[in-house]
Amino acid sequence: MIEITNSNFELLGVISDYESLIFNRSWHGVGTFELHINKNKKNVDKLQHDNFIIINKKNNKIGIIEDIQLDCNNTKTLIISGRQLKGITNRRLTVTDNYDRVTQTEAENIFKHYINNHMIDTYYNDIATLERNILWLRLAETQNRGLETVWQSRYEYLDVLMEHISKDTGLGWDIVLDLAQKCAFFDVFEGRNRSINQTENPPIIFSDKKRNLSTSKITDKQSSWKNTGYSLGKGELEDRPLIIAKENDYSGLARREALFDMSSTEIQDLAEESKKKLEDYKQIKSIEGTIYQIPNMEYEKDWDLGDIVTIETEGYTEDKRITQIKETYERNKTNIEVTFGDKTPGLAEQIQKITNKGVI
Repeated sequence: MIEITNSNFELLGVISDYESLIFNRSWHGVGTFELHINKNKKNVDKLQHDNFIIINKKNNKIGIIEDIQLDCNNTKTLIISGRQLKGITNRRLTVTDNYDRVTQTEAENIFKHYINNHMIDTYYNDIATLERNILWLRLAETQNRGLETVWQSRYEYLDVLMEHISKDTGLGWDIVLDLAQKCAFFDVFEGRNRSINQTENPPIIFSDKKRNLSTSKITDKQSSWKNTGYSLGKGELEDRPLIIAKENDYSGLARREALFDMSSTEIQDLAEESKKKLEDYKQIKSIEGTIYQIPNMEYEKDWDLGDIVTIETEGYTEDKRITQIKETYERNKTNIEVTFGDKTPGLAEQIQKITNKGVI
């Protein structure tokens, strides 16, 4: 079922009769959705830009409508698409006269610092920029989750920044609807460790033998991998400070070097930023496949997005985090496709990675 609301969280209508719905959930980044529906069906007229769709009354399965397309080969079919509600972070930059820096604190507080500063209570040069505030967005109470680190940002898309922090710290993030209060809360999440290499939780194993996994793709990509970074700070010619960041002590053929042109003159800042830059060039290891429900392994109850599980397929056994889930709904049939580990970036994502780096 799909409920449609406006941005004031007023219910506009309900749709249950459609051709297909694909809803992609992402742990680190922003997922997407695509709805195919006959344009003459009831409440289709409510599917307008910036209205929200709520899937099966789940407060964490919210999409914001961004694109409306009429299929010219089938003049009765509308294609409605957009992003998860947390995709509104793409509408803001970290606009600041100087760097917006966060000193040593837990990762959760870093996420929430940037959301507050650039979406909820925004300032520029100590002057309130009320036009940048989203009045219905709030911060969930912090629980000080995640490792302690530092961060800085300037003129960077907020969704890209959130993804960087997520990949660096392992925490997921989302904007969750609260219809009762007519608002939405930004929060971060810790996935559960359900692998066979822990004893705290019952393990979850996806494998060919258990017949709960049909593997479609295994990726082990090293073509863009860099493991040693040379970071040059601000300065003139030979006077520019230099920091070397290493993933490990690689040498010989295994050593893969990259150059990072930075604007900071502080050695500590250069060291922290260099480590983060290397994260953009890490090895990509992922498994993609279709999941089949079996007893004691129910989706969203026994396992969910962000959990670390064990994969056994094609002679390959490894613990991986669930980073993407694609839900497809068609005529009373639901299909679940999962990505374990780092998703292989498509061309559009690679271009975005090049253009959305912010001011460093």
